[in-house]
Amino acid sequence: SRLNSMSGVKGLVSNGSFWLVCLSYGMVQGSFGGWGNILDVNVSPYNVTQVQAGWVGFYGNLIGCASSFVLARLGDYFSGHFKLMLVILALLQAVTMLWFTFMVNINLIPFSLASLYITFALTQVCLSGSGPLFYEMSVEITYPVAEGITTIVLTW
Repeated sequence: SRLNSMSGVKGLVSNGSFWLVCLSYGMVQGSFGGWGNILDVNVSPYNVTQVQAGWVGFYGNLIGCASSFVLARLGDYFSGHFKLMLVILALLQAVTMLWFTFMVNINLIPFSLASLYITFALTQVCLSGSGPLFYEMSVEITYPVAEGITTIVLTW
């Protein structure tokens, strides 16, 4: 049987494992928010127009949406291995964000539009693909708290 709303919120507050998942989710999602939303500003010194940056974001979001379905399905097949999947996705996201940083900010990697598309798409795969896994993990950790309460607190 499920807990009522107030009991569910109280259960979440005292669940340390849930807060570790929240911290991990925030780090993964927040790391992208700092540069992904102003992509056109970041790449404008390389003569990438706002329209081109928009298309990079559009295709990256499409790939990210498709990957979330694929990775959620893989999560069903490999249930019990969410941590491993999330660690792999977080490491891949860190590598792609370092690639972007070395390409755009530090100039260790030569800039190319193709490389920009690849880094953004891979970052979106990791970002969008990890979302359903984080939701599933947080819901499993907090049972019998209702899923709606858990995911609202997770994404708040």
